[in-house]
Amino acid sequence: MGAQLLITGNWYQAVAVQAADETWQVDGLALPVTGTWTVEVEIRVSDFERVKLPGSITLD
Repeated sequence: MGAQLLITGNWYQAVAVQAADETWQVDGLALPVTGTWTVEVEIRVSDFERVKLPGSITLD
């Protein structure tokens, strides 16, 4: 099994799994509406440091 990333939000929690091609995949997360979503990935790089990566995704 590859690395895992826990994704949490106001109404959801999901685990992203790193695939063999080094992309991250989340199975079973259904977003309720289409449109543009603002997302933020928070990465823990050490016990005392986190990095936040903001962005957006568009669902059609």
